[in-house]
Amino acid sequence: MALLIALLVLLVQDHADAENDTDSFDVPVMQWTPCALDNNSVALANDLSAQCATLMLPLCYDSACQHDQENATIAVSFKRIGASNSSVSRQTLWYLPDRPDVQTRDDVDVQMALLFEALHRDVDIYTLDMRGTGNSTALACESSIDGSAVQTAVFARNNGVLEASDVRTCVDRLQDSGYSDLGAFSLTSASRDVEEVLRRFQAESKAVVYALGYGTLVAQQLMHHRNVSQVVGYVLDGALGGGLDGAAPSTALPTMSYHMSKSDEDFGEVAADFLAWCERDGECSMRFPNATLTTTLRAKLGEAYLRLDTDTTSTCATILTDVETSSRRSINSATFAGATPPSYVLRQLLGLMVRHKRLWPFVPVVVHRFHRCGAEDLLLLTRFVSSTFALDDDADTPELLYAIQSFSELWESPPPDQVVLTERFTNQSISSGRTYTQLEAYCLFTGSNADACTTPSAGTSSGQLPVAAAGSTLSYAGEPMHTSALARPSASVLLLSGRLDVVSPPKYASALFDSIPTANKALLVAAYSPHKVLQHALASNGDACARRVLASYVFASGNLSAYDASCMATLPTPSLAISRALSQSVLGVEDAYDGVLVHSSNSNSSNSSEYISGTADVSFDSSGSDTSAASGPTRDELQRQISTLTHSRARYELALIVVASALGAVVVVLAVVVIYRRRQKQQHTRDDLATLRRLHGDGDSEVELMGSIYLLSTSPTQQTQQTNEYHVRFDDA
Repeated sequence: MALLIALLVLLVQDHADAENDTDSFDVPVMQWTPCALDNNSVALANDLSAQCATLMLPLCYDSACQHDQENATIAVSFKRIGASNSSVSRQTLWYLPDRPDVQTRDDVDVQMALLFEALHRDVDIYTLDMRGTGNSTALACESSIDGSAVQTAVFARNNGVLEASDVRTCVDRLQDSGYSDLGAFSLTSASRDVEEVLRRFQAESKAVVYALGYGTLVAQQLMHHRNVSQVVGYVLDGALGGGLDGAAPSTALPTMSYHMSKSDEDFGEVAADFLAWCERDGECSMRFPNATLTTTLRAKLGEAYLRLDTDTTSTCATILTDVETSSRRSINSATFAGATPPSYVLRQLLGLMVRHKRLWPFVPVVVHRFHRCGAEDLLLLTRFVSSTFALDDDADTPELLYAIQSFSELWESPPPDQVVLTERFTNQSISSGRTYTQLEAYCLFTGSNADACTTPSAGTSSGQLPVAAAGSTLSYAGEPMHTSALARPSASVLLLSGRLDVVSPPKYASALFDSIPTANKALLVAAYSPHKVLQHALASNGDACARRVLASYVFASGNLSAYDASCMATLPTPSLAISRALSQSVLGVEDAYDGVLVHSSNSNSSNSSEYISGTADVSFDSSGSDTSAASGPTRDELQRQISTLTHSRARYELALIVVASALGAVVVVLAVVVIYRRRQKQQHTRDDLATLRRLHGDGDSEVELMGSIYLLSTSPTQQTQQTNEYHVRFDDA
């Protein structure tokens, strides 16, 4: 009977293990070793250290892909800032970052460090390099043109060149490396990697998953399809994905699926909301009265576009086309006879400005100056255009993985043709313009035989897009996001959305919120926040409100009835006013609209770049007014400085204790030495007196007595020599 019970227990345990891991893959123990943060200054300022671990995980999870070798593995790199060096904290936070062109690795470190402080250093924070990127096993191929990464042409602004031969070479290289089925690098596979760590190494922990932008696609896979019991809450900041078909009854709200091929149009819709706000704001619209439809900001911008494209040789048009020519490495035949219209470049310039909250007040300034295009505008516009686009050019290029995932899962299928893609961009007053040139890349990566790939296109000089050879594609048969069924999540879901987020338009967060079939959810909207609500939703005193909300949510273990989100209801409206100091910092002139820039220095270019990136002395306070370095940083920055000073004081106190202890030890040793020598001298004196008393009564030994007295007055080394001399003289006598 006992044997039967034991067998039943083993069977139940095996069944439970099979439920937890359908792949029955034996994952080794995670060996955490010290590693550097990508942003070392953050580590030093906050006295933080990171730990890294690399796991060999299944190359192909069940249903994700197929591989000849069942036990094939791939390396996936993880990083954590730990509350303890040896164990897993009771509560953990997973940070799934955005694409590297939107959020740099340095910024990921900064945000993780700030969250670690907000969580009182009591919660482990984890992140990972998705398989195919970074320190994980990376997918990489080079262009035959200049040796750059092959995906550079895909994500280039306007004029990247992608050779069909490079795609075929890349396919061969990846197949030779054992990656014949690129489904191993799908969004589903990425979510399974997170699941493996949660189930196997954090089984007793209550985890919250925070995801930003592109990272929310991975989080949704984890939430909808895996339903991991260790996760108590999901926080989706700038969610992509939208409502999923089949998620709601037919009479409910219509679904809204996210497609990256619609990005230019989506961007423009949110930018239009920004322009509408600007036209209502007295400071922003001061040069664009709303008395008539022809004098509004959007009307003047439309006139500027028409003038620029009508006379492409004008000075202002040349300012735009010159910066475009200097930034591209060659001319793309798919872009209107090899030339990018100046209006396209201005749309993209304004798009960059709308992405960066610090440049919002200057959008009407740039529109006004390009519309006027006078002698007083030329030098200022030249420098500003160059410095602003430099920020975009310096951004990290997304890895090859993101192009493969995008074309496999996130584009419409069949794809729109070139005319539709171009109109989605040009119909917007302001847009990013990063998608309308990607049709050729889509066709080459996927080998699609859709009409858009096989029918002559007005957007190409040859009229025919190249089609990849059979079996030579950089894609996989992914299940589109909008056809996936929604599983009911056991955890709560908190969505953060910025109403002026042009990267992750708020309509998708709203649609996703409506489609999640649970009441255990919340949607917090920051009316004037761009992308990254966690970073940009600031209270009137400069405090990072959204970060405080996330910390409260983590401490409440995802309980939406116990967390505090009250500060989100009182977020201030930013000001679009431009002071003289702010104008001087960004434009190099005190009068933003009419100031004339001189050739005295190149400081304006660097000042503008520093201001946009947040390293300049001038910054906005919560009310929107600009402040100089003398007026101090924001509360967030002050908290970091206070933390740095606190850690520095602790180190100095420790050093002082060590030095004081060392000095005390030296004093004690010296005292012991002095006492010892003093006692030794006293002993010698007593011995000498005894010798004198002994010799005093012996008259025949007077000569010996004199010799002893003489020896006592000399050094020990001299005593031996002089004793010998004394005995010689005595013998001679």
